[in-house]
Amino acid sequence: MKRMSSLERVATAIQLKEPDRVPVIPVMMIRALKEVGELATEEVLKDPDMMAQAKIAAFKKYGGDALVAGTGLNVEAEALGCELEYLGEEIPVVHRRLLEDDPSLDKLGEININGRRVGAVAKEVEILSREYGNTAVVGVCISGPFTTSMELRGLAKGLEDIEQNEEYFRALMEKVTREIIRYADILMDHGALALNMLEPLCSVDVISPEMYRTWALPYETTIMEHIKSKARVPIIHVCTYTQPIWGMFPRSGALAFHGDVEPSLETCKKDIGKEICLIGNVQPVDVLLYGSVEDVRNACEECIRDAASGGGFVLAAGCDTGYDVPDENFHAMVEVAERTTYPLN
Repeated sequence: MKRMSSLERVATAIQLKEPDRVPVIPVMMIRALKEVGELATEEVLKDPDMMAQAKIAAFKKYGGDALVAGTGLNVEAEALGCELEYLGEEIPVVHRRLLEDDPSLDKLGEININGRRVGAVAKEVEILSREYGNTAVVGVCISGPFTTSMELRGLAKGLEDIEQNEEYFRALMEKVTREIIRYADILMDHGALALNMLEPLCSVDVISPEMYRTWALPYETTIMEHIKSKARVPIIHVCTYTQPIWGMFPRSGALAFHGDVEPSLETCKKDIGKEICLIGNVQPVDVLLYGSVEDVRNACEECIRDAASGGGFVLAAGCDTGYDVPDENFHAMVEVAERTTYPLN
């Protein structure tokens, strides 16, 4: 088979076909900053040139088929009024929730290019797209509507709202959905090709499948369909145990599912692998952070055996990778993918 560019390779997998070899995305957002000697301080995360420099340095050093802009969750929550704590070696977390004490939706403004880190992430996307947009996938994370609503309100109070004040929580979800679409439009206007919607609070470890079907899926679908209407690629990311809701992911409009894929990638491939591309499932902590090079190779080869047959698969870390993941483990991951060509043996 003719050698493909990284962009062609991932596009082929997203279309549930077999590319020339297994595509690979190490997933390095905060971790990329280590390549330029920086930590994820508020100053650095608001510096698009520094962020882009870090992603480019990591891409040149380790390889792979995509660059991922931004740092993951909570850009939207912060832009809408939450206060974040910046942790240096991890993604920022919500420190003060806008609606926890006063639930008035009048306090929510509109996301715009000047809102906190919004412009910085957009500019980073623009720089990466200018450098690599013709040859590799330039992706970016957005926060999902359910997770963002819970970050604004607080999980306990949000779940209480669902039980006791459905009208209010539905209004919150509708408002947040509109704002995420506004943010997605800004990112797409700056060159983002793939948008990975992060919905960690939709894990079945947190909410029931019925709650996901009622309170997350319809709003996710609105955003996914909007992204597709712009000829871009929507991806859904949900952490930890998700098997009971796997069947809903293709219905969301997402073209790929990225996550820890518990209980197993093999089972997920059998269940929904003909409907949606699977991205994963190398464990970022147990394997990439604490494992040996041989552990990484074995895990990558297992993922490929479980899910790569027939195409529709991208080898990747199951979630963002830690600041202290050893260089040699990233090299091992990419090396396994680069030597695994189609048709598979």
